[in-house]
Amino acid sequence: MIDTLFIEQCKNHIVPTKIVKMIVQEESSKNPYAVNVNKDGKSFISFIPKTKDEAITIAQSYINAGFSVDVGYMQLNSDNFKQLNTTLENALEPCKNIYLSSTIFYNFYKDTSKKDSSITRVQKSLSAYNTGSYELGFKNGYVAKYDKYFEEKYYKPVLIKNL
Repeated sequence: MIDTLFIEQCKNHIVPTKIVKMIVQEESSKNPYAVNVNKDGKSFISFIPKTKDEAITIAQSYINAGFSVDVGYMQLNSDNFKQLNTTLENALEPCKNIYLSSTIFYNFYKDTSKKDSSITRVQKSLSAYNTGSYELGFKNGYVAKYDKYFEEKYYKPVLIKNL
């Protein structure tokens, strides 16, 4: 189980906690050791390991075989490890996973147009978080998974302020 205080202590401080929480829920169903293997840009097979060591073993075997893998609470993709100067072991540390992943989200967000609404900027950032593209996540249905968070009662809490 993951609580709000833990997220607040770990995340990139600029990204609202509600955004991190919704990504954690959608990406891993709050599982710190979730592993998803990608093939041809799509999810190929998923695992729910019980321990960090089990997750490392599974993920490393697929990385060694040439696959990209998503790991941890926010499903940090192995293709980002070098850019982030991190390792699989670090990526599976729950707090580091949240920090690194929320930083990736923020980096996409800050590159969106300030002319767009805050919700559109968040949606474009979610698209890029999933695909590396500000458009493809809309086409593949990823952004639509978050529609429920943008309903009237959630609208204000998911905005990124002070950017």
